[in-house]
Amino acid sequence: MRIIVPVAAAFAALLLAPAAGAAEASPNYLLAMDLRDGGKLVGSPVLQIKSGEAATVEIDDGAGHRYALRVTATPQDADTVHVQSSVEVASGTAHYSGNPTLIVKLGQRSAIELGGDTGSIRIDFAVSAVQAN
Repeated sequence: MRIIVPVAAAFAALLLAPAAGAAEASPNYLLAMDLRDGGKLVGSPVLQIKSGEAATVEIDDGAGHRYALRVTATPQDADTVHVQSSVEVASGTAHYSGNPTLIVKLGQRSAIELGGDTGSIRIDFAVSAVQAN
């Protein structure tokens, strides 16, 4: 299994440097995920993202299964975050895609599930706030 974080789409979002000249730093988030395909754990990526900026993770197991997730997190209020995502999965002969949007409480486990008659993909995750450096 390999985890790829494309430089153009996400590497800068993984850095927590505050924007130059910003009067007030935007919140930063840590997004910890468990990705399961038919109940089998595929990967457990962890992303650090800046509020409003997208981060992308791709997992390719080398056996024809590819998973891509793009996530943006923005504050809803002091203890909740608006999470927008785009999920693309090619797993064997099945293909799943979706654009789930959730409002999640910081620190609370949440889940996204995509599937059909041939199986399902489940992403369990938790979002926590982190201090900007």
